[in-house]
Amino acid sequence: MRSIIILLGLVLLITLNRCKKESPTITPAVTDVKFLGHKGGGNSLINGIHIENTLLSVQDGLKTLGGAEVDIQMSLDGTIWMFHNTDVGASTCRSNYHHSIVLLKDAEISQLQICCNNVQDRIYKLQELISVWNANSTGFILSMHLKLDFPSDTLNNQLIGGEAAYLSKFANSLAKIFPTVKHPDQLIIEVYDATFCGIVHSTIPGIKVCLIKEVTFQQQIHDALALGYDGVSCTFDEPTLTVSEVKRARDSGLFVELWTPDIKSDLISALNLQPNYIQTNNLDALNLLNVKAR
Repeated sequence: MRSIIILLGLVLLITLNRCKKESPTITPAVTDVKFLGHKGGGNSLINGIHIENTLLSVQDGLKTLGGAEVDIQMSLDGTIWMFHNTDVGASTCRSNYHHSIVLLKDAEISQLQICCNNVQDRIYKLQELISVWNANSTGFILSMHLKLDFPSDTLNNQLIGGEAAYLSKFANSLAKIFPTVKHPDQLIIEVYDATFCGIVHSTIPGIKVCLIKEVTFQQQIHDALALGYDGVSCTFDEPTLTVSEVKRARDSGLFVELWTPDIKSDLISALNLQPNYIQTNNLDALNLLNVKAR
C-alpha cells in the first residue's frame, strides 16, 4: 500500500509539473546596427574592470559587441597613441604630472603608468591594437576618434607648428600603419578637418572618414556631402536628430554613427533612429535590447 501511495504521489507531481506554464522565450531580434565599445570597452568611470583605451579594454568590449571606438593622439615623434584626455595628468598614477601626449616624446609616454578605480595599466600605441586586429581572421569594426580639442596654445606650440602641420604629420603616420591591414572597409576615422579627410582618402584606400562636428544634424549632412566625407558622427540626443534625417543621410550615401547611450531607455532611443553604428559604454547593450547583430 505504501508503494502505491508513493507511486501515485510521483504521478501527481509529474502531472502538476507538466501543467505549469513555462515562461516564453523571446527570440532576439536581428539588427543591422553595429554596436561599438566606447573608448574600447567603456569609460573608466562607468566600466571599472579595465582602463579605457587599453588593449584589455578593447578585448573586453569585443566579447559582447561588434567593434570598438578608441581615441587617438600623436606624439612629437609621430607615433599614434590611444588616449582621450588632453592632460595626461588626469589619468597617470603620478601626482602633479601635467603634460599632453602631443608635446611628449615616445620614450616618456612608454614609461607612464595610468591608474583608475584601483586598476593600473599603461598607454598603448595604435599599432599594438592594429596588430591584434590584423590577427583576427574576420577583423572587427574600429572607429578612431582623432582628438583635436586641445587648449588653443597646445597645437600652436613651436614644437608642433599648428593644427595643419599636426594633421599632415598625423595622416602620414596613419599611412605607415594601415597599408598592412586586412580589412580596411572596417576602419573609420572621426575628424572635422576636410583637408585631412582628403589626404586620408588618397593615401589609405578603403578607409572611411566620418565628420564629427557640434552643429545641427542637418548641417552635418550638408557639410559631409559637400566636403567628401563618408559619414557623420553625432550624439544620440542631438535635438535635430530624427529618424527621417538619419534615413536621408543614409540614402545620400553617408553612414551614421551615434554616441553614447548607456541606459536601456537611451539605447532604445538610439536604436530606433536606425543608424549604422552605436557607441556605448554598456557592454550588455545587446542583451538589454534583446537584439543580435546580423
